[in-house]
Amino acid sequence: MSISLLVFRELDIFFSFTWRDLSASMIAGSIFAVGAMRGLPVPTMIKNYLFLISWLIPHIYFFNLSNQITGVAEDKIDKPDRPIPQENASWKSIAPHTAKSTAWIYTISVWVGITSQIQDLRDIEGDASIGRKTMPLVFGDWEARMIISFVFIPTSLYILHLGHILEIAPWTLIIPHIVIAYRVLYMGGVRYDHKTYMYYTYIFCLILAVTSFEGVDFKALAQSLPTMNIPQFKSSL
Repeated sequence: MSISLLVFRELDIFFSFTWRDLSASMIAGSIFAVGAMRGLPVPTMIKNYLFLISWLIPHIYFFNLSNQITGVAEDKIDKPDRPIPQENASWKSIAPHTAKSTAWIYTISVWVGITSQIQDLRDIEGDASIGRKTMPLVFGDWEARMIISFVFIPTSLYILHLGHILEIAPWTLIIPHIVIAYRVLYMGGVRYDHKTYMYYTYIFCLILAVTSFEGVDFKALAQSLPTMNIPQFKSSL
């Protein structure tokens, strides 16, 4: 199968997974963003909108994959047109059905479990008001930051090493982890901690991208773009 057909097949699978939620995610987000950017120069609007789309697509894809993986039996009755009930895609459709892809899924899940406490640093006041026992409230703000930066983040990198993800792009993954460890230690206030959390979500997307595109020949893909046969793409919409 040519690269162009592979690209269109992936687009077809993407829309098959997500088309029911586009109005509540990408379309709604686009409308809100365009309204919020009124008055900005057109080039700035285009740049900001492209950034929004690049952020929304992996998130809505990941959300739908996670949701539909656990609801196959229900979808066979209520939504039989979805890719998994139709057996057009498996729960591992984002990667080859191999032992390596399975290991990556578990590795990323452990990585998220270890590092997700970063989000609690921005919510200390709100969590305290409702009696929630998060790490900063149990151990103290500074102590929690020390644990996250010097224990959890190095451990999460070691987990990526054990899962053979770190070896794909070592410095591309190591440097962002060093940066976020520094940001966690730098107590810059709630707004700063929120930006740190957003940076953490970008690292998550980076890890997904590194594993999803491992082995892709982008040079060959770019050379094939002018010869793509658009009619061969069968949309699921």
